[in-house]
Amino acid sequence: MKQYLKFILFFIFFIEGATSTFYAQQDSSQSKISFALRGKFLVALGWEDMSWRMYSIGTELIYNNHHCLGFDAGVFRSFRQYDDEFDNPIDDYTDRRSYFLVDYKYCFPINDEWSIYLNSYSKFNGKYTSKLHTYISDESAIAFDQLYAKGVYADLGVGAGFKVYFGFSNAGFDASINVGKRFESYDVYSYDEDNVQSINKHVSDDRTIMYLRINFFYHFFRRF
Repeated sequence: MKQYLKFILFFIFFIEGATSTFYAQQDSSQSKISFALRGKFLVALGWEDMSWRMYSIGTELIYNNHHCLGFDAGVFRSFRQYDDEFDNPIDDYTDRRSYFLVDYKYCFPINDEWSIYLNSYSKFNGKYTSKLHTYISDESAIAFDQLYAKGVYADLGVGAGFKVYFGFSNAGFDASINVGKRFESYDVYSYDEDNVQSINKHVSDDRTIMYLRINFFYHFFRRF
């Protein structure tokens, strides 16, 4: 994990060093601090066998319309059900993740409404649970916990995105594509039809992930 942390720090300092000279002559009257509230509440329903929802709330400190330091807390929950050819449930899967996130963006304003940016981020104190229910009776739809996992995780990554304001208002939309490394550790509890339990403790899973991140925001003390 240390090598990825070093890479993130190098990424931040590289962007800062590459752009600091360009803006060195910028009028000091533009060097102002502002902040934004950001977040989302998104729900995907309408599919019988699949649904998800995500919500987050956070804030972003903005310096000189170029440097942005943000902090979020968020939750993601998904549900999937698998049926047989007669539309009887076989099993369903529920996953819930919560996390804190800190990120840094270096923005390149295009005009008063649009900006593009490079960013680095870290999710920390992440917690998740997942359950796999298997149905043993189609008629009564009785289920038992076949698999239960509980653990912690952390992410480190970089990405690129854009911010757009809704006209000349202070409200806007923010989206980015990110790639990073996820570090997980969890315990797995599995059951059979006789409710006999087996436990696999301290399972580690480090993997590369792609991450789409979106937020709506309101920018206070915005400068044009």
